[in-house]
Amino acid sequence: MTILGACKVMPRRALRTALIAIALVSMYIFASPSAQAHRVNETYVYFNVTETSLAGRFEVMLSDLDEALGLDRDSDGAVSDVELQAEQDRIFEYFAERLFIRSDGVALQLAPEPITSFKTAVGKFVQIWFSVPGVTVAPDAIEVDYRPLSDALGRSHTCLLYTSPSPRDR
Repeated sequence: MTILGACKVMPRRALRTALIAIALVSMYIFASPSAQAHRVNETYVYFNVTETSLAGRFEVMLSDLDEALGLDRDSDGAVSDVELQAEQDRIFEYFAERLFIRSDGVALQLAPEPITSFKTAVGKFVQIWFSVPGVTVAPDAIEVDYRPLSDALGRSHTCLLYTSPSPRDR
């Protein structure tokens, strides 16, 4: 079936406005935090290397964290911010026991920083922040051994490691 005359010619100004609107909506969708590449069953470990320090964070889905540690104390089916903050020390210890960092053959210890969270299209992520005390000069290299949540969750769980460029790499 062919329909003739169904297309209406749009004035040039209206067409331009429509194209700008489409471009702006596309930019908003693809640049928004909810469009980040965070996915289910993945933990992210970020390292921030500066001239005088080494720090970082883990990012993990709250649902994965709850499944591994049982954070929903009142069993209402959701982990509240209050429940999350109450378990901050236990959460940090859980991750610190799974991340081993060495520099020049020396084991580095993690120190906890406050836990934060953010929402994405796939769910809420928890950020477990840490610092590495005693690092006063950017290390030339670090060795990292991380055991993801698969032992606790009984399924495939991926870990992605990201580092900021060392000041020496610039």
